[in-house]
Amino acid sequence: MVIWLTRHPPFFAALAKDFLKNFADANGELKYLNLLQDVANRRTRAVQIELDDLFNYKDLDEEFLERVTENTRRYVSIFAEAVDELLPEPTELFSAEDDHDILMTQRAEDLTENADNSDPFGEDATGNQKIFYEG
Repeated sequence: MVIWLTRHPPFFAALAKDFLKNFADANGELKYLNLLQDVANRRTRAVQIELDDLFNYKDLDEEFLERVTENTRRYVSIFAEAVDELLPEPTELFSAEDDHDILMTQRAEDLTENADNSDPFGEDATGNQKIFYEG
């Protein structure tokens, strides 16, 4: 009898977070942490993960890389969760007149009596970032 052991998805979520936190480009810059700051500051809304960066990251294993390329939809959601967890606070002020901010503020005010204390906007309703792979 052969038993195949596969790693539990939380292990892959930890790898995605580690990659986003620690990947440095050729100049030693923390590429994805800087990109996340740009998202927080609303200079961009997309997080584009280059597959070459994944392939070149020293701490990533081949099984993870294989899974990312073979099951992209699943791993986009894993990276999206990692982005949500790692997204820093904004370091720049932005206009309060942004339509998106006004809508989200109004929704939050309308739903302040949310009985089950769940996120009143639901999963991915804030829509402040998008995840892309580029290969």
